Amino acid sequence: MPRTLLYHLALCMSVWAGPLTFDQCLKQEALSVCLDGFYKVPNFLNFKGGYVYVFVHNGKLFAYGVKNLDGSTTANYDICNPDKSLQSRLDKKVIFLQNLTINDTKLHGGTSYNFQNCATYYTKGRILANGDLHLDFAIDSHHILSKSLLWERLSEAQVLDYDLHPIDKQQALETLRDK
Repeated sequence: MPRTLLYHLALCMSVWAGPLTFDQCLKQEALSVCLDGFYKVPNFLNFKGGYVYVFVHNGKLFAYGVKNLDGSTTANYDICNPDKSLQSRLDKKVIFLQNLTINDTKLHGGTSYNFQNCATYYTKGRILANGDLHLDFAIDSHHILSKSLLWERLSEAQVLDYDLHPIDKQQALETLRDK
């Protein structure tokens, strides 16, 4: 039986014994069970926030946009992409945060592409005890010029209320080839 399936089963079985805290989930190395899900990204200055789906693949964190905070799925074109064939690509359901390495509750070594200003940022952060993500986005690799944002993990009830749906993980990963 695959290791992740065993962890998932252990987490499901724990419902009978009482729910696990997020820290307990991480200690059991069930990262995808703990971290995969929807998060709310806040507005910042003139950048619009949204609902994103975060998932773990090969021990690294990835994310793609799903909906705007106002509930619309209106997408923008990737007009700044240097590859002209990708300028007609939309910003929804395309991975924009990639390769964020997970080390216990620390996150490091990732990059994020902002479709709104066409910039790529160095990304690091940490996983909070409640499952939220505290992420730092910087224009320099030393994170001297950076901005921190709190990505709020959504409950199952919120996901249903906002009518959020993930896409297939493999479909999402294929968008990395388009960069």
